[in-house]
Amino acid sequence: GIAPDGAFGYRLFATTRADADEIQSVEDFADDDVRMAHAEPASNSGHQAPSALFDQYFDVTAEEDYEVNFSGGHSQTTRGIAAGDYDAGPICSTCFMDTVEGDSNLSFDDFKVVWASDPFPNGPVAYRYNLHPDIQEGIRAAWLDSDFAGTAYAERTGYEEYVPIEYRRHWYNIMVIQRYNGVEYTQGSLSE
Repeated sequence: GIAPDGAFGYRLFATTRADADEIQSVEDFADDDVRMAHAEPASNSGHQAPSALFDQYFDVTAEEDYEVNFSGGHSQTTRGIAAGDYDAGPICSTCFMDTVEGDSNLSFDDFKVVWASDPFPNGPVAYRYNLHPDIQEGIRAAWLDSDFAGTAYAERTGYEEYVPIEYRRHWYNIMVIQRYNGVEYTQGSLSE
């Protein structure tokens, strides 16, 4: 989806507590005293992307420069940082915002983001390749030709319209991250 301001997707937020003066950048995650949380192994912004991007951009390598502690999810990382269980962690931007807005015990003032990635596309709306062409076109038209402005859907998601994506262009960075992390896509593994 596309927001009214043209924004799309979500970002990886490298997050810590606002009062963590010793953490001002991703490079500071490499300190032995910093307790890092990652969401879960399969999470793009909570594990896969930071494992690749922290290394690529900051020369900070997960499991070499800091120990990875899996929190169980983005909300758990957010709450764990706030409670002091963790000092920092990568969090999906929309998950972070939803968690803080949905918990009266949390405030955005309790956190600081020391780095944010470029946007990643949200999970796509897709259809099976072997559907009848009329059904495929109906699905495309329902999403791409609808104006969601002013609807409860737009209010909840922030998206007023949808646009087609180009797999190679919009998913390129995710595929690079997957390759860095040794994820292989084979027909056999996709059919399981």
